[in-house]
Amino acid sequence: MGGIATQMREVLEKLLKRTPDIQVAAVVSAEGLMMMSAPDYEDEELLAALASSMMFQGERVVKDLGKGDLEQVLVKGKEGYVVAQNIGEDAALVVLTHPGGKLGLLFLELKHTVRELESVLKAGMEMLEESSTSAPETAEESVPSLDLEGELGGEAAGASDVTTLEDLEKEGEDFFGT
Repeated sequence: MGGIATQMREVLEKLLKRTPDIQVAAVVSAEGLMMMSAPDYEDEELLAALASSMMFQGERVVKDLGKGDLEQVLVKGKEGYVVAQNIGEDAALVVLTHPGGKLGLLFLELKHTVRELESVLKAGMEMLEESSTSAPETAEESVPSLDLEGELGGEAAGASDVTTLEDLEKEGEDFFGT
């Protein structure tokens, strides 16, 4: 099993194979950052920012009009559709399609793909949480300690290893020629 990025790309590529009307499929964060796209999009920053903006405005519209939680935003242009669908609270699946695509089939495929991506992102978050719990809990645990015998990290620290403020000032004078 590959990394999270590899798994996301595989899910997006499967979607592209199953739905030929889709030109580009991408996962973007709620903050407007590109997480993954397939195929690579020429201006990923623009796509991610606009998709995030679409989702934000869509959320505002459905809440203000009493239509519940946002699930999906659809924008139709002469050259095709832009569809963004939530993947949990922190990401969205965005697709760009050819004009005249079959929306019923597209929505069904997006629903299945969102489920797969939710699973991939959830696994990624769990891995991240596990790795953070195995890290030292405090900075003190990750810093070598100096014991009373003058040993640092198990190695003897002689008097010549100690640097004083006077030594640093002297080195600075030597370096700068003052």
